Amino acid sequence: MTCTQNSGDTCQNTKDLISKLESPLNSDYIKILIHKASRSLQREFFDDSLTPELAQLHSRIERATHCELLAVFFLLLNVDQGLKQAVYDLDVPDNHAKITRFIMDLRQQLVTTFFCSSQTVTEFVQECSDTYCIS
Repeated sequence: MTCTQNSGDTCQNTKDLISKLESPLNSDYIKILIHKASRSLQREFFDDSLTPELAQLHSRIERATHCELLAVFFLLLNVDQGLKQAVYDLDVPDNHAKITRFIMDLRQQLVTTFFCSSQTVTEFVQECSDTYCIS
C-alpha cells in the first residue's frame, strides 16, 4: 500500500500517508501500525510485560470500527516515538513539516480537548482530520 518498487529497487514513500489512512480500505494497515506502536509502548514503559490494559486494547482493535481505529492511531501517534518515526519514514520528505505541525497540534490541543471534554470519538477523529488537512 505505501511502497512501490521501481527499476532501481528502492522504496517510494507515500504522499500524505495520514490522509490515505482515513480510507476504510486501509483498516488492516492501521491495525498493523497500532499493534507495532502498542508493542513499542510495552517495551518502553512496561519492561516488555503485557499489561491488562494493553491486552484489552489488542482485543478491542480486532473488532473496532474504522473510526475507532483512527482514534487509537491518533492517540498512539501522540505518545509513541516509534509511530511518529514510522509516519515520517512512510511519507515523502516534502510532507515532514506538515506532519510535524500536526503532531504539535495533536499534543497541544486535540488530545487534551478529547480527554477534557465531552467530545465523541467521531468528533475527535474529524477534528484530527481537519487539523491535518490545514497543517
